[in-house]
Amino acid sequence: MSKNYETLQKSRNKRKEEMVYVMGDCCQLCGYNKCIKALEFHHINPEEKDINFNKAETKSWLITCEELKKCILVCANCHREIHDNMHTQKIVSSFIPERAISRSEERRV
Repeated sequence: MSKNYETLQKSRNKRKEEMVYVMGDCCQLCGYNKCIKALEFHHINPEEKDINFNKAETKSWLITCEELKKCILVCANCHREIHDNMHTQKIVSSFIPERAISRSEERRV
């Protein structure tokens, strides 16, 4: 693996850790939290999707947080079930503003 690839992967992993933290650290439907790679961000209204989280490390933290406000953190299984219309309860964003602010302040230090 090249040095650039490793640096990119570290950057992506760190950003995902920050995003998962801000969204509550676990699936908001079932509570799953064993593997961060199995946690995904579901846009509550797909028509409001402005950025792709696969490229989130290239966006400012403020832009990323604005997009997270439109999402819910779910595990891969619950995400598939949402798209298969198996979850009928109202879904609201799991964004935690206090956690976003603390992450933003840590970045300045």
